[in-house]
Amino acid sequence: MNKVNERIKKINIDLFKNAYVKRNHKWLPADKRPKSISTARQYEFFRKEFGIEFGIDTNIVENNPQFVVMKTEIVDNMTGRIIAVGFSTQYYEDGNAIAKCETYSKSRALSNFGLIDGDITSYEENISVGNQMEEVNEGTSQMNESINPDFVIKKYKNAPSLKELDRLESEYKDFETKLLKETHLLRLYRQVTDARETRRRVLKRSTNER
Repeated sequence: MNKVNERIKKINIDLFKNAYVKRNHKWLPADKRPKSISTARQYEFFRKEFGIEFGIDTNIVENNPQFVVMKTEIVDNMTGRIIAVGFSTQYYEDGNAIAKCETYSKSRALSNFGLIDGDITSYEENISVGNQMEEVNEGTSQMNESINPDFVIKKYKNAPSLKELDRLESEYKDFETKLLKETHLLRLYRQVTDARETRRRVLKRSTNER
């Protein structure tokens, strides 16, 4: 199985080049964000590397007027051993239930097999629920993974002095600018700057009272 794991790692190197990430994780560098991949791309790279060594079997395990449940198994064709399993439930009222159920159960099985397993939610599923996605590329934000709005807000709130607050403001200037440039991150930008200026008022009032 160790050899299989090494081959999976090799596939993932190529898959990462074709991955998508959520836009609301933009403060993380591309290589640290949870990745999503299209099921078609997962399957393409899986078959390219493993050929017919493993079978992919998808079956309906429950079907009624409201919803359908499918199960996908990835099976070692030499031993018959089940290597990975994926399930999906889809409701008929949402439309295209059969097609989506088959696609999503396959995607989960392939993710559980190890193909981009950081986020088992496929690209198609993210799109279906309205998540904005973007391709991973050289232009994707490269901020330090330890920096996110909650982290910066906490640093501002705990600043012990005006001098330290000014230093932090200078340190996180680029971070704030990147939040400001993204329309969907303006709320986070306001939270960060409000935390900074609130702390500034508190520190100034404390200084004046001495």
